[in-house]
Amino acid sequence: MKRILLLLTFVVLLSSCSNMFYDYRDAQSNDIIKLPHDYRLFSSDREMNYVSKKQDNSPTVIEPDITQIGWNKGYIVYKRFEDEDKSQWGIFNMEDGTNLTYPSETDLNYRLEELKLDSIKLSDVKDILLEQEK
Repeated sequence: MKRILLLLTFVVLLSSCSNMFYDYRDAQSNDIIKLPHDYRLFSSDREMNYVSKKQDNSPTVIEPDITQIGWNKGYIVYKRFEDEDKSQWGIFNMEDGTNLTYPSETDLNYRLEELKLDSIKLSDVKDILLEQEK
């Protein structure tokens, strides 16, 4: 009888732990784009897009208002609004966490060619999210 009770207790404990590896941050919204190295592009109301690690309390690595994004296994390339009239372009290195920003798309493209990353193309965040919903 004790063995049966012990076995039932063990089964209940195991079944309650089945969601231990489930990441609720990926399930909070359909407006999440999974990126390499556990980074995520989080979107709220399709306007305030930012990049952070998926873990709780992780700092934002690319500030909000990202309008375009592209990536490969090691880098995120993005365009974001700083002000109503001013945009910022950037390259985020997912390996070492460096974030290089540029005042113009021309400067960004020059740096992408230098780093041999010109194969990364920017796409509108809204379009990526819409495609993901299909």
